[in-house]
Amino acid sequence: MKPKIIIGLILSITMLTFFAEGILAAKKARHRPPLIESLDGAEPPEAYRVPSPVMYEVAMQPDCEDIHPEIGYNHVIQHDQFGSTYHDYQRNGSVGRMIAVGPMGHRHMVFHETRGPYGPDYPRYITYNCKDPLETWLGPTYADGGEGLNAGYGNIDVLRDGRAVLNHHRTAGDPCWYTVLAVEDSVCSGSFTNIYDLPDYFTGRTEQGMWPKMCVCPVGDTDYMHIVMTEGKTTGGNQYLGYLRCHLIAGGNLVCETPDNGQQGVVTPVTLAPNIAGGGELSPIAYFGECEDPNCQPGEYPNNISAVVATSPVSQKVAIVYTNKKESGSQSSNNDVFYFESTNNGMEWFPQLGGTWPPTLDNGMLTNITQYPEDYPERAYTDLAACYDYQDTLHIVWNSCQYDVATFDASLMHWVDTDPPGINNASIVATAYWDDGTYGCGGWNRNICKMSISAKPPEYHPGEPSYLFCTWTQFGPDDVAANEFANGDIYAAVSNDGGQCWSPGYNLTNTNTDGCPPGECLSEHWSSLAENMYDGHLHIQYACDRDAGGAIMEGEWTDNPMMYLHAVIPDTPLCMVEIDFIDPPDWCYPPLKVVPGQERIIVMELTGLYFIGGGYEVTTDNPNIVPTLNGSGYLAPQQTIPVELTIFCQQEGFLVVRIFVRGCIWTHCDWTDTIYLHVVQSEDYYECDRDPVTFIEKDNNTLRLRICVNTSQEVWDQRIGDEERQKVIFSAGPIVATTWQGDTVVGRQDNKDVLTGARDTIHNVVGIDPVDSNCALQVVWSEKTFICANNLPPPNHQRWWWIQISQRIFVWHDTLAECPHWKKEQIIKQIWITRSQYPAWWPNSPAEQYEDIWFGYFADLDAPFDEGCHGCNVAGYDYDREMAWLHGWYNDTLPEGHSEYEDYYVGVTFTDRDGNVVEPLGMQVVINDSFLYSQDGWGWKDGELYQLAATPGVNVHHPDSVADRSVILTADMIPAGNDTLFESELILIEALIQGDPGQGLTRLQAHTDSTREVLIPELADLGVFSKKFPLCGDVNNDEIINSADVVYLINYLFKFGPDPMWPINRADVNNDEVINSADIVYLINYLFKAGPSPVCSGFGRD
Repeated sequence: MKPKIIIGLILSITMLTFFAEGILAAKKARHRPPLIESLDGAEPPEAYRVPSPVMYEVAMQPDCEDIHPEIGYNHVIQHDQFGSTYHDYQRNGSVGRMIAVGPMGHRHMVFHETRGPYGPDYPRYITYNCKDPLETWLGPTYADGGEGLNAGYGNIDVLRDGRAVLNHHRTAGDPCWYTVLAVEDSVCSGSFTNIYDLPDYFTGRTEQGMWPKMCVCPVGDTDYMHIVMTEGKTTGGNQYLGYLRCHLIAGGNLVCETPDNGQQGVVTPVTLAPNIAGGGELSPIAYFGECEDPNCQPGEYPNNISAVVATSPVSQKVAIVYTNKKESGSQSSNNDVFYFESTNNGMEWFPQLGGTWPPTLDNGMLTNITQYPEDYPERAYTDLAACYDYQDTLHIVWNSCQYDVATFDASLMHWVDTDPPGINNASIVATAYWDDGTYGCGGWNRNICKMSISAKPPEYHPGEPSYLFCTWTQFGPDDVAANEFANGDIYAAVSNDGGQCWSPGYNLTNTNTDGCPPGECLSEHWSSLAENMYDGHLHIQYACDRDAGGAIMEGEWTDNPMMYLHAVIPDTPLCMVEIDFIDPPDWCYPPLKVVPGQERIIVMELTGLYFIGGGYEVTTDNPNIVPTLNGSGYLAPQQTIPVELTIFCQQEGFLVVRIFVRGCIWTHCDWTDTIYLHVVQSEDYYECDRDPVTFIEKDNNTLRLRICVNTSQEVWDQRIGDEERQKVIFSAGPIVATTWQGDTVVGRQDNKDVLTGARDTIHNVVGIDPVDSNCALQVVWSEKTFICANNLPPPNHQRWWWIQISQRIFVWHDTLAECPHWKKEQIIKQIWITRSQYPAWWPNSPAEQYEDIWFGYFADLDAPFDEGCHGCNVAGYDYDREMAWLHGWYNDTLPEGHSEYEDYYVGVTFTDRDGNVVEPLGMQVVINDSFLYSQDGWGWKDGELYQLAATPGVNVHHPDSVADRSVILTADMIPAGNDTLFESELILIEALIQGDPGQGLTRLQAHTDSTREVLIPELADLGVFSKKFPLCGDVNNDEIINSADVVYLINYLFKFGPDPMWPINRADVNNDEVINSADIVYLINYLFKAGPSPVCSGFGRD
């Protein structure tokens, strides 16, 4: 849930707006020198001049380095003065990027400066400085400007070779301003001998472009510079927004392209040589947006001093973002925020290349992200920033202020393009509502202003959402200069969830010179954050203004240091709540069992994380599941509170309940998480494997098995020395797949994705192997396992299916003597699926027919283990035996002292009841990190229900590679229909072999041959492959205990009748380990005299 904007009572002050690089004057401003900036320049020069690079010694002012960051000094890595200027106003509207970090760590900075009060005697320069990776400053260098040029308001970016590119305007031309671009000669040299007069002619207008912003987008071998600018308009009123795209070509020339604006016809690229006066003066620029009443439409009042451009670090996306006036005129605080985007480096904006220009709401290119309602008390101010993160998502921040009253109060808002437009879909980064009418912020400022936003590269937080960092200037009433303008501080906030929740703002400078006279103030302002967060850090430049306000509009002229701040801030949220399921430890997989008419209490724990606490509240959407202990309250950091919910069960059924946990209430990070609770209200259900009657463990001194009634099986090989790595078969079991009306339903077992459930307990019987009395044969079986299709999208995310799975597992172990190893090294499985009528608690299912059903086997195999590639597996396939095999240890990676692992093999193959080789419909050995299925949660590819079945034989991925692997074999496909009695069966051999050196595969092959030739026929002769399960007392194996069993036992004991069916101990009904007449008496008493039930050794779980 996104936080909503809450607007409080605001004390108003009178607001007066001027345009022409305009101002917002403070109520009590006292010092107002002539508005030189409204004229912006001296007389036009007689000739075009290119300045020579000049370095000067910086007038160091150590007190500007004396900051007190709230994050602590240990988070400040560097804090340097790198220049100074009397011209404190570095930006009027949006800041753009005034600092850039190159690919090798060079930090490039640009600002405009004057060496005295701005005017004809002290023209403006574009000044550049650079700090190299060895932390050496180049020194301030004049890159452009000075007498006759008067350059200012620069932005900076870097080419892929690390050279800086500057983009700014000059105000000494004819007309009075025009836009240029300067390219550095070499990295961090400060020499800009190539300066280009850009195309900036707005057709039919008298003034050219100014206030440019730029961003570089590398595509192929070319660095494209996307540039936006504003039509100069000394008369005020509405202006055009202009755009062009430029790139360098061989020989040092610059090619600039501009879309057709609908009036000029197709525009061909303009090739510009450097240092040519008027090179772009008559070259038109693509533009849009200027409109006069009464026929203007939304989107046609760009407040262009706000426009910025952003490019993606991972694609060719380019976005132009700006504020758009809701009404015509020169005001700056009644705006919406708009953007338009290209996904292919701006190409779709060029009609001559098949694109569209200009962008409008009607043609779908413009998006109004704020859509402020008419009765909403806030509007966007003319101040914003934007960036793309490394997931190719656009983020926009702006200050939202009260537009109809004279106040400096504002909120800093964030919007991401994955959310729908609308101010109520924006998140709040910070608020500054404390204007009491006793101070001013200066022209073009609000309590929060001059923001930047950047995304941290994902290598610093792999696998997590985007980490975003936002910086801004903040003013308040507790630090006000003598001239009654507030001193600023530089703030920063972080979001580690893609902008949904933001930390409180950290004051990075935290100075206070309340009541300071001119020259003694510390007002940190006009900051810019580098887009490239090199080393994962914040790289910021700002002005340390020695007299609050801006000298060009208010205050006195002072020499103001330009500062570089290299810092880190905590990138964890300030408040978060961790949810832990305590009793039971999972509330969905498996669903909870509650008997109708009873109650069940479940428990979760909420733990406060990080640094600040907040309120919490737990609610549900079902009146039968309610919090009954600690359902709401306050949660402090590091505090843990148990929350109990009670399930009131009334009747049979299945419940899917949403539980809403709201945390960090009353903080910036107020959020709500939704968790699901699944409940089966019936006796005809078991929580597998939470209920002890649903699983069993077996140990034959070679292998250890854990078998669950939900069909999952895990196997440990105890011959492997490292106990932590003895597990060789993970979550093996049947896999069943079908579809229903376009949804895919998959039944399988995995530790994380439990897609089958249980309506029966586990069963077990042990009997002597009639062929070898040294061996005992164990049979474990389960039935009534059903498919739970929780991988469907809502509302069918928890649909239950009517396919039933049954299985038998056969394992040999020692008796009084040692059973041969080759028998104990394997597991034989018999699995079949049938159609079943769903039980009374089953949700209504409309499926009377079924679509194609695919049936097979899945196992994550290690041979013997592959953790951290300490035994990565090699896969292969034996076509003669139709057997997939894996073996471990590759390229001398054997652990010391375990050379036998090199010949460790695991094989899986199908057979039938006669021991014949069975070719699977499909087989695949799958690299675990790519899996078989393309969707999360073991879903399926669209249109490919079971890709294995489409490729008979084998399809092994990278057979010569080493990796962690799983094996999938497809056994059968049941064609679509409505057969109520369909059935399919498979018999599988799993063998785990330690061979002699170089003989592992040979031994595995001999092992499986012996199993087919000897063991499978033996099991068939014992009758254990039938669907009849051994029953204690059922001596004749007809699945009923009755008088016929008494007769059968009498004939066996006294009339040389046939032996009881295997296991013979089914006749030892009194469990005294001897079959004699006492068992006949016991059975008669049970049947006819209400005696105790039969109890046979080896039956059940023991």
